[in-house]
Amino acid sequence: MITLLAKLVLLDLADIDQQYIEDCQVCCKPIIFVLSASFNGEMQVNVCSEDDSF
Repeated sequence: MITLLAKLVLLDLADIDQQYIEDCQVCCKPIIFVLSASFNGEMQVNVCSEDDSF
């Protein structure tokens, strides 16, 4: 069973190439946000749990 929860997270564009970690409000496990910029300037946000690999 897969459960998806929507959550609004505000990220600061000054934090490019940084990680942001926030605990899940349901299960308290860390959620990792990795901000990066591509060569053409597009912002990317990768989201994973501690158990996932990048």
